[in-house]
Amino acid sequence: MKNEFEIEYNETETILADMQNLYLKKQSAYTYKMILLIFGTFIFFVFKWGQWAELLTPSGIAFMMKFGVVWALCFVAGHHLNKTMFAKLNRQVAKERGKRYYEKRKEAFKGDMKVIVKGTAGEKFSVTSHGETIEYSYNRITKLFESAEIFAVLINIEHGNTQLVCFPKSQLGDMTEEEFKAFFIEKCIYVNKFKQVY
Repeated sequence: MKNEFEIEYNETETILADMQNLYLKKQSAYTYKMILLIFGTFIFFVFKWGQWAELLTPSGIAFMMKFGVVWALCFVAGHHLNKTMFAKLNRQVAKERGKRYYEKRKEAFKGDMKVIVKGTAGEKFSVTSHGETIEYSYNRITKLFESAEIFAVLINIEHGNTQLVCFPKSQLGDMTEEEFKAFFIEKCIYVNKFKQVY
């Protein structure tokens, strides 16, 4: 396994759109689960408020079993919609954002769109873009993500703030995808695999 790497690429509309697409996919997956969890709990309490003793009766147990099955089917339906209809919507929004962000960043940074990411055998990796270098500690990475186009790491900065750092798969240079994943899995304390974001 490689103990260091250096990735260099220029931000483009496509790369920025891919980054936005991964972020939107991650958010939509979290959102539909939270909505179903909260809504399902609310409906359960509406139906059974003040009738807790009945839950231990045969009819109460039958109700909970039926409710659980319906609730589980809702999660299955939500997962399917997230991979189909919501995924299509996310791609459209990501493409629009990628174009808009590219134009803004190109103007703001006077065409300097180069990004250099260096991973070392030490405790930190660095990201240099637009003349500024920021270092991140591997031990502050809380999640690893992978989509068809992008790798990403979620970093806990401070005071509950997080930073999502993305790595285009098409710009890994002489490093293979498996080598890249192995590098970060070896370095991270709190996570041991990349979560697939569909």
